[in-house]
Amino acid sequence: MKLITLKEFRYITKVSNETIISLLDSGTLAHSISDQGQVLIDIDSVTSKNLVQAISSSREAVFQHWQPLLEEVAARIIRENFESIASQAVANALSERQ
Repeated sequence: MKLITLKEFRYITKVSNETIISLLDSGTLAHSISDQGQVLIDIDSVTSKNLVQAISSSREAVFQHWQPLLEEVAARIIRENFESIASQAVANALSERQ
């Protein structure tokens, strides 16, 4: 067991606060509290797989939060450019037939 501070862990791994919270909440990240009240992480318990899963989960949560807005913006762009998009699609289809 090798304990490092949370600050050191963030510096080494370069993961976001959301990812660290996800790891702590899931019980994946072995940790303790020092006598001085610092969060200590058992760096030996951390695996690449756990980090990647936590990062992926964190990014998925961010995407889900913004998905409705992204869909709305995409729909507006398509609506505003529909004539051009449709013309280009027809031109592409015709050129592929030849």
